[in-house]
Amino acid sequence: MFANLPALVGLLVLFFTSWNMVCLYANYRRAKKIGLHVLVSPANAANPIWQFILAPVVYPWAKWLEWDAIICSVFTWQNEYRYKMHEKYGMVFVVVNPATITVLVADGMGVKNIFADYKSFSKPHKFYRMNMPVKSTFVQSH
Repeated sequence: MFANLPALVGLLVLFFTSWNMVCLYANYRRAKKIGLHVLVSPANAANPIWQFILAPVVYPWAKWLEWDAIICSVFTWQNEYRYKMHEKYGMVFVVVNPATITVLVADGMGVKNIFADYKSFSKPHKFYRMNMPVKSTFVQSH
């Protein structure tokens, strides 16, 4: 019964890795269109497997190797590095991973403009899901 288990696990790991690479490449191409400096990270900070299992092992090596893309994929990097990444990459730069494209802004006036003109900076629908009625339909009646 378990004779094919290693092959199945290997196939799942291969599929997961391939899918992440496809998503990472797609997000990278989208981020390059912004015209800012792009850091490419194979890890998503919101992934619990990354945060609790892999990051504690990989993060010290990333710091030693100064692999900034991995450093930016850990929730607490801002506490340790503060403004150093912005000194290195500019007031605004992009971190890309297989799941997201994150634009990091260090300019207070720029952040104020983003929040003041929030309709020009669209966010994915999932960010608004909490504020919507439970049985919402998006059908408009004429």
